[in-house]
Amino acid sequence: MTFAKKLQIFMFFTALFLVFCINFILQAASEKNKEEIKNYFVNHYYSQFSIENQLKNYENFLETIVTDWAVWDDSYNFINSFNKKFIDSNFGNNTTLINMKIDGMFFFNKNKKAIYGRIVDKNKEITVSQLPDFLKKLINNLPKKYYLLKNNKIYLIIFHPVMTTDTKKTNGFLLVYKIITPKDIKGFDKVVFSYANNKKFETSIKDKFLVIRYKLYKNTPKIIEISVYKNISLFLSSIEKGKVLLNLSVSFFIIVLFIVLYLVTKPVLNKILLLTDEINKLPENTDLNLPVFKEKDFNSIVSTIKNVSKRINELLYYDQTCKMKNKNALFKEIKNMNNFSIAVINIGDFSKINSIYGYETGSEILCKIGRFLHTRFPFTYHIGEDRFVIIENIPKEEMQKKVKKIQKELNKKFYFKDEFLSIDIIAGIASMPEDTDDYIKVFEYANVALNISKGVNVFEKEMLSKSKYYINLERILRKAIVEKNFEIFYQPIIDIKKNKLFSAEALLRIKNQTVNIEDLIFIATQIGSINEITKIVLEKVFEDLKEIKKYAGLKIAVNLSSKDIENEDFVNFLQKLLKKHSVSHNDIALEITERDAIKKLDVTVKFINKIRSMQIPIEIDDFGVAYSSLNQLSKIDFDIIKIDKSFIDLVLTDKKVETITKFIIELTHFLNAEVIAEGVEVKEQVEWLKNNSCDYIQGYYFSKPLCKNDFIEWIRMRK
Repeated sequence: MTFAKKLQIFMFFTALFLVFCINFILQAASEKNKEEIKNYFVNHYYSQFSIENQLKNYENFLETIVTDWAVWDDSYNFINSFNKKFIDSNFGNNTTLINMKIDGMFFFNKNKKAIYGRIVDKNKEITVSQLPDFLKKLINNLPKKYYLLKNNKIYLIIFHPVMTTDTKKTNGFLLVYKIITPKDIKGFDKVVFSYANNKKFETSIKDKFLVIRYKLYKNTPKIIEISVYKNISLFLSSIEKGKVLLNLSVSFFIIVLFIVLYLVTKPVLNKILLLTDEINKLPENTDLNLPVFKEKDFNSIVSTIKNVSKRINELLYYDQTCKMKNKNALFKEIKNMNNFSIAVINIGDFSKINSIYGYETGSEILCKIGRFLHTRFPFTYHIGEDRFVIIENIPKEEMQKKVKKIQKELNKKFYFKDEFLSIDIIAGIASMPEDTDDYIKVFEYANVALNISKGVNVFEKEMLSKSKYYINLERILRKAIVEKNFEIFYQPIIDIKKNKLFSAEALLRIKNQTVNIEDLIFIATQIGSINEITKIVLEKVFEDLKEIKKYAGLKIAVNLSSKDIENEDFVNFLQKLLKKHSVSHNDIALEITERDAIKKLDVTVKFINKIRSMQIPIEIDDFGVAYSSLNQLSKIDFDIIKIDKSFIDLVLTDKKVETITKFIIELTHFLNAEVIAEGVEVKEQVEWLKNNSCDYIQGYYFSKPLCKNDFIEWIRMRK
């Protein structure tokens, strides 16, 4: 046997040994077989994005809490004066923190000294000397957001400067934290991705990510490994549970073998390079486990990774319900754009569609709405359950016209499986660079315009301050609901012919707060609390009636919202409440605004028929401002029409308004109903209404709205 032949045999077996070494490395890097790898990748990355979104939701939730408390005059004044009344009213016990679902809150002055704090599990005030050590280390840096791993728990910590409601003055800062345990995060049992930079938790995931794995010991989650991976080389340098794969000598030996046997093993190396190229095409920060394989398996492994890469791309940039581009795709695409308008569209009451048709059919309806939008706007994105985004290179005023057009189409021409559905949408619109040159802010501004009022709204700078006002109002409302801190005022309604008390309207107020009631009702509708508030109002009115009826027999009119009309359980609730408080149908009336009555006319007609079967009167409020037709009006069975104050204000000075008001009174009487004039303030208005056969008068001319005791006293004085 020649030397060359021996050398070839030697190199052949050496090459086999090299392949064995490579196989050993990859085998140690994974405990999963070839068939498991596809499902592993899909589940692994699905968990990552699901968990990341859950953590983001916790961040958004905590940021809302800290903003509500930090941007508040009372907090600002508290740091200045350490007002004990502020502590008693807000932190008398742990109820406030528990209701907000947070674990700790601390106030610091400008010198970074803790002046007051409270921790839920201690149920006591915390002095500066008792400040937890893990918080003391953060005070000097004051990051906006901070993640801390401590005792197998993740602490999410948010800082915010304390300032006045108008944001013009600052004074110290507020720290709020929440403890997130594995039980709080769905999917934690597979792998939890959080934000990391070296050993400190941060909000950036540009080049590194933290992997936390845990096992259950006696039903208690215990973290068993924390690893940071950057690329495939670093991954191959360690195995699960922190063991080192290869020591330095083995690594050196393999490097030498690669150099010496390069020519012999070139086909194998080319396949390894092909595999590496495919791995590099995966998204950054991919935590990659590979199955054990032989040389002939390389093509199938490359194919598997290509498929996984495609699947990961789908999970990253497409929503899984309608297969439309998602929020990640939106930001990726608008990042490099500099001239466009963006509209954020919300489908109104979509939860009701889900409850009526079921979630599966609800998803089909949602996707059909998405396709409807996509046919009219090529750049359409599905960014949430009932929320879409459209972008187009047009001015925002033009975008507003287009969105209003599809709003009408969805409301009047949308069919699903031959069944007509009236789909309501609201939208907020902003543009770049007119409103901002930041692609993230233009999206945020569109959301501000969406949440500021109903309809299709174009963003204006003034909305930012109004948005803060609404945030504060929402905080006041939520607190009032939790504490049931409402009271009812009553405004008398006078029979103009007999000059006697006929009835009264119940008006909602929050104790010790001066707020605009219309704004309050708008916020209650936005956050889905309006039905609960209506129930609270009815309960209090029925309780008050027991005492009011001792002094006068009269009806109390209670306002309903469109949500109450659409609520199928409302009639049952009302029947039970009447029975519970022994209140007669003669003691109450229900008011519906003209706008709400015609909004969904068929629903309104069914609702009124049910109420009328209970012999409870129906009053149409704010009549004359919603542009209803006589045809619509003829379909509604009502007892009283209330003429809006805007007509009464001009009835003495504007001939057209005078003529219209006379017509409303005559038309109402022709329909065998009666008329109440709202907002009557002067004697001349009273005389005009009396001379033109108006039935009843409500307004400051007789009385402003009164609390229960003052209303009873007003009744006694008139007697």
